[in-house]
Amino acid sequence: MCVSSPGLDRALKEPEDFERSIGKKVDLKLYRAADGEKEFTGELKEYDENGFTLILGESEKAFLYKDTAIVRLHVDI
Repeated sequence: MCVSSPGLDRALKEPEDFERSIGKKVDLKLYRAADGEKEFTGELKEYDENGFTLILGESEKAFLYKDTAIVRLHVDI
């Protein structure tokens, strides 16, 4: 029997996942493009029951959970 941890690239789904990831870099994929993009990488600033905010360079952008395909911790290779 083998037991393993979830891994670095595990999706953020529960409020606890988002709480642990505040201040960390995440990768986001959307169902539909926002501002001409479907993928974003930025620092997770905050979250609430409707969505979350990423710091993208010098700006911030809010995203709704319903528009989000997946959010994962960013892994530098």
